[in-house]
Amino acid sequence: MTTSDFTKSIWLWLLQEGGYWTANEIAAQNKLKVDDVFEVLSRMAVRNLIKKRKSANCRRLVYGVDGTCMVPCGMAVAEVQEP
Repeated sequence: MTTSDFTKSIWLWLLQEGGYWTANEIAAQNKLKVDDVFEVLSRMAVRNLIKKRKSANCRRLVYGVDGTCMVPCGMAVAEVQEP
């Protein structure tokens, strides 16, 4: 899987699931290595593809997609729309 495909798959998962998730939760739900997920999430947050904030208890970073996030380059509308 290329970095672009990895980014798209995580972005779509966050969009479909909604809410905010830790890197550990995302990795566990998608059967991925947490280090790989954290690295991609960090890059995605810098590029405004996802939002990063502290959790309610301020102990962990959580990530999610909201209406102000950019869509990853190369994605088609059909990939973003719900079935």
